[in-house]
Amino acid sequence: MRLTKLEHSALLLEKDGAVLVIDPGVLTTELPEVDGLVGVVLTHQHPDHWTPDHLAHLVGEAHDAVVLGPQGVVDAAREAGHEVTAVSAGDEVAVGPFTLRFTGGTHAPLHSSIPAVDNVGVVVDGVLYHPGDSFALPSGAGDDAADADAGSGSGSGTHAGTGTDAGTGTDGIEVLAVPVGAPWLTIGDAMDFVEQIGAPRVLGIHDLSLSEFGRTVHVRNLRAATERAGGEYLDLAAGESLEL
Repeated sequence: MRLTKLEHSALLLEKDGAVLVIDPGVLTTELPEVDGLVGVVLTHQHPDHWTPDHLAHLVGEAHDAVVLGPQGVVDAAREAGHEVTAVSAGDEVAVGPFTLRFTGGTHAPLHSSIPAVDNVGVVVDGVLYHPGDSFALPSGAGDDAADADAGSGSGSGTHAGTGTDAGTGTDGIEVLAVPVGAPWLTIGDAMDFVEQIGAPRVLGIHDLSLSEFGRTVHVRNLRAATERAGGEYLDLAAGESLEL
């Protein structure tokens, strides 16, 4: 499987001639032409993770492509004239050659005055984990507690990688896509998340809300957390790829 990082939180995955796109939002300005699209995953309804125009661009010619997202996305997309199939934590779906397992359920807390929205993380082929806007664990077990701890800044900072061998992290995750910066995120919680999962490769995503200086600081700290857990931090530019 080949992964290409797009801008902000978007990823493009290729396998056996099929393409899966995750979270093409308003900050993903350079959306490529896609041949062989079989599916789109929208982790939640915020515009930096999906737009009606991007969805129309992607599925316009791919009539058999399936679009998946939580109920909040289903409702928002319906208002814009798009059909989305609802998924929730615990669901497993085959999309072309890709096997998708969903976790999480709720966006990380922003503030008590701001209603929470649905959010799903997605594990692709058991090896790549994109959490959307949350610190939910890829196992699906203990997700609510994990996000509650992260949102309250109560992470201990003492997590060690829990991978079963040198090549995988928690639940066999080989590549963890970790949000680098967001209004809901503290860098300490993101570091705890990285160390708790202990993936051998960590890919920074969700970074376009930060200044250049702020991004540099966050990346430095996430790289340190990744290396403490025995992994490699990947700071890919939009358009760069890696093999899984």
